[in-house]
Amino acid sequence: MLTISGADPERLAGVREDLGPLEMLVSEQIDLYHAEGAPPVRCSSSMELVEVLEEIHRRCDPEYPVCVVVALPRHNLCVGLGADPTFVRIHAAPYTGEYYTSVGDPGVQGTREFYGCGEQTRVESSSLVPLADVLEAVRHFVEHGRRSRRLRWERRRSAG
Repeated sequence: MLTISGADPERLAGVREDLGPLEMLVSEQIDLYHAEGAPPVRCSSSMELVEVLEEIHRRCDPEYPVCVVVALPRHNLCVGLGADPTFVRIHAAPYTGEYYTSVGDPGVQGTREFYGCGEQTRVESSSLVPLADVLEAVRHFVEHGRRSRRLRWERRRSAG
């Protein structure tokens, strides 16, 4: 079980997003769902979130990579861990099935299976990108609320 220290909410009150190159302290919670039936890991900053994601990645069996969910107040990010290359998807409330996914090499055929959070996620191989880029995209989205320009993105709709 991962133990994450929380930040004092009163200390974070009123922190602004214009901290420049410094990490933005997030006053709203970041919950990371990583295993079926397990409580989420609560993170208090993007740096802490990336550290937890890296730890889960290191602990994963590469034969069975996992899909974790980063729950933010108005977005969910699905992140593949345990495989490199991997993927990231951004879903926005009200969660109507539309999402943005990372785009790797569009010429690559096939799919990759990711497990976790009670389901199996099939990801097109053309969506796989380096893990370092995925972690940077997650950090960027948490800090700025925008997709990182480090990755190419494609808007998609879930089947069914």
